[in-house]
Amino acid sequence: MKSMRYITKVVEFLLVWVVIAVAIGFAMLLAFPVPRGDKFIGVHLGPFLFDWHDWRNLPGGILGLLIALWSVRASLRGAAGKDHA
Repeated sequence: MKSMRYITKVVEFLLVWVVIAVAIGFAMLLAFPVPRGDKFIGVHLGPFLFDWHDWRNLPGGILGLLIALWSVRASLRGAAGKDHA
């Protein structure tokens, strides 16, 4: 049963990371648009997670990672506290 909880937490971690990274990535593109000479074709998840070639994608990837870690740690800590009560 414990292993199932950890599997769901890994899925939760990845989901939170991707959602936050994409949301902040879109906000960065709205705040700092791509210059006319550069080509930004399509929107896919890769650049929003960690694309070191474009600085606009870094805040979403890093903040998404930190928020996902915080979320999973908080939920595991909360679940551990309920087990002892």
